[in-house]
Amino acid sequence: MKSLRLILFAVVAIFCCRNSHAQAVNVVGYYFYTFRAGDNLFGNSFDSSGSNMLSRIFQGAPNGTTVATWDPITLQYRTPSVFNGTSWSIDYDLFPGIGALLHTTSQFTNVFAGTLLQGPGPNEFNPPIPPVRPPGLLLIGNDFAGGSRTFQSLIGRAPRDGEYVTSLDELTQTYSTTHFLNSVWDNGDPILNLGDAAFYNLVPIPEPGSLSLLGMGVVAFGLRSWRKRA
Repeated sequence: MKSLRLILFAVVAIFCCRNSHAQAVNVVGYYFYTFRAGDNLFGNSFDSSGSNMLSRIFQGAPNGTTVATWDPITLQYRTPSVFNGTSWSIDYDLFPGIGALLHTTSQFTNVFAGTLLQGPGPNEFNPPIPPVRPPGLLLIGNDFAGGSRTFQSLIGRAPRDGEYVTSLDELTQTYSTTHFLNSVWDNGDPILNLGDAAFYNLVPIPEPGSLSLLGMGVVAFGLRSWRKRA
């Protein structure tokens, strides 16, 4: 299980900023995340003081480690950033919610630290409101260091028939997919744990006009079939 390789650390500080007009609460903390030798799908779950570049969120990695983000337009990974022991060849921005593929030749542990993204709820431990996501195959990371994320809490709506989520088991280096068909997941509910990422295939909402055209097509097909039998 992925959760077995995560060592979680509770919130280490809560800072309250007060003035005569407003009160703001920032929750900060950190967690340890272990990358296995081979491929790893991951996401940065903390906002690292407004800077989430690779050079900021990684304290180090084995020489030759690569990180690549996903391009949902071309349906392929972008040019991998290579760590040469000192710096990254491409300083990708991994803001919470952005998933990425990390490949390493040997296991290592990274400490992710920063501020917990918060929603508009009544206390400081509310997940952020999910952004509006376009249809397509997206690589999404857990954007909330306060806990795991379900499909609905991450995407902001219930799943639609035909959608699926593909995750990677880093221990076995194998992918598994769960499809949402006939209003149920066929391989278990997809859950993103702290620091994890997965592929989400999201389908668009059929437009009313296209539904009408589809209905007209079905009627026309039925009329042709009826006439042939008459």
